Amino acid sequence: MTGAFDWGTCNGSGSWVNSGLDGTWRVGLNPAAIDLAADDCDGDRYVGGDVDTGGVTVDLDAACVSAGVTAADLVPLDDDITVARGVGFTAYTLTEEVLFEFASAQLTAPAQTALQSVSDSIVAENGADVSILIIGHTDAIGTTESNLDLSQRRANSVQDALGRLLPEADTSTVGLGESQPIAPNANPDGTDNPTGRTRNRRVEIVITTDG
Repeated sequence: MTGAFDWGTCNGSGSWVNSGLDGTWRVGLNPAAIDLAADDCDGDRYVGGDVDTGGVTVDLDAACVSAGVTAADLVPLDDDITVARGVGFTAYTLTEEVLFEFASAQLTAPAQTALQSVSDSIVAENGADVSILIIGHTDAIGTTESNLDLSQRRANSVQDALGRLLPEADTSTVGLGESQPIAPNANPDGTDNPTGRTRNRRVEIVITTDG
């Protein structure tokens, strides 16, 4: 399974390939990987030996947090929303298709329904007084600057909508542009990968929980 399960310290999205707490944390699309065993993690803290990440910066505590997220924890809320639950957080990922038109930051009509579903789920699990981080992502088409701008504007649009649905929540936003892909933007031969780019165009709504 794949996702940006730690939103603050892990440098880039990653893929957790695991069986229980043993497995491999792959950093984004970089070939560098970190092999973890259950005894490398004490809760969400890395206690293993030195790891050579091949020059890629990665927070090993974040990898241990992600090790606690199993395939059973990544479930669909509906066709356009998935939910990852891990140590101290719940993350809702919404596709661009349900939220925005291409290259736009204006929410669509289906977006209102989707965000209502997320809001209802948040309240049911955590109440209305929660801390929410909204993260915007894009694919790699366009310039780095334009993608950062679009991802931030999209995160802000979701924040505005959630603010109306959850007025008691403490919300913040960040736009990460194309920097944290969860799928290839291009095929190995360099040709376009529209399926991968579609997965990368997403918004994550991350709820901080008590763990």
